[in-house]
Parts: sequence; C-alpha cells; structure tokens
Amino acid sequence: MKIFFGLSIVIFVVLIGTTMHIHSQNQYLRSSQAKFHAFLDQWEDRDVNFLSNGELKGGMVEGMIILESLKDMFPENYERAVELVYEGHDPRRDDTFWEERNKLEDGFEAVRSIIKGLLLVVQ
Repeated sequence: MKIFFGLSIVIFVVLIGTTMHIHSQNQYLRSSQAKFHAFLDQWEDRDVNFLSNGELKGGMVEGMIILESLKDMFPENYERAVELVYEGHDPRRDDTFWEERNKLEDGFEAVRSIIKGLLLVVQ
C-alpha cells in the first residue's frame, strides 16, 4: 500500500510538471504568433519598391528582434536569418546606391519570408 501511494505521488508530480511545461510552451507559441502577426500586419501589404532604405532597414531590424527573442525555440531559423539578412553587408564596402538597395530588399524579404514560414509552423 505504501509503495502504491508513493508511486501515485511520483506519477502525480510528473504529470503536473509535464502539464506545466506544455502550458508554458503553449503560452510561448501564442506569444510567437502574436509577434509574427503584428510584424506581418504592419509590413504585409507594403511593396518593397515603395519603401525607403530607412524603412527597409527598420523592417529588417524589427524582424530580427522578433526572431532573436524566439531563438531559443527556433535556433536554426534564427541562424539562417542572420546569414541571409547580413549576407553581403560589409560596412567597409562602398556599394553603389542600387547594390545597397538590392541587398536591403533581399534582407527585408528574407526576414518577412522566414516569419511567414514560422507562423505556419506555430499555428
């Protein structure tokens, strides 16, 4: 009887811990969804051809902040975003306006696409 009682307590504690962990992960996913939706709602209908360089930089930074805040859950995606967004951005290079513009557009679109993809995963 004592063994049964002790085993019941252990099972109960494990179930409570598992439930709390699942609840925590669920809250984290909901938070992720809210962040992704907020970003996409702001930038979804904006055509990159009509964004200034400053807006593109701001959008990239905003997206990277969101991805960085969730890098514990999506570490590979965060690392990929860093590679894609900052690929070719060497401050020592003196790019022409159009070279810089193309890099900004590519980086912004990469962040937006990664966030769209992650939103599909967490829904």
